Amino acid sequence: MCIRDRLDEDLMLRSLDIHPDGLLVGFGASDGTVRIWGVNEGYQVAVLPATGGVVKEIAFSQNGVHFASISENENVVRIWDLRNQENIKVLLQDENDTQLSSLTFDSSGQYLAVGGSKLYMFNTKQWDIFSRVQSHSDRITSLSFGKESKNYASVSLDRHLVVYSS
Repeated sequence: MCIRDRLDEDLMLRSLDIHPDGLLVGFGASDGTVRIWGVNEGYQVAVLPATGGVVKEIAFSQNGVHFASISENENVVRIWDLRNQENIKVLLQDENDTQLSSLTFDSSGQYLAVGGSKLYMFNTKQWDIFSRVQSHSDRITSLSFGKESKNYASVSLDRHLVVYSS
């Protein structure tokens, strides 16, 4: 199945993630939407308006219920409930971090890491921020959690890799 053949040819696809059950794929688009597609059936399940321009990053939580997105013209992270197809929370509204560009959930779904000019860590029960770390001199471009979230790592445009221990 090629989803590209079923979309407006002017639409650019910027980011993607596969749902933990493998049955859905979500992607961020240049029209400011997050689109969710059924993998087996090849049809669009939902179109969610992210409102902030090109959706440059999305990530599904391991519980399969939530996903997060970052849009180009917003300095926030949006948390979505996939069951209701609603934006349920907006994170980092008060940080004014214009470099937000990466995010990932840990394998348990308990933590969300967000990279921008700093590394932000959230618990996903209440969506509370519990850590802000300024470990790079430029924008964080990618994040990853290790086994059981005992460590995590970030890379940046400053050409450094930083490994953190929890």
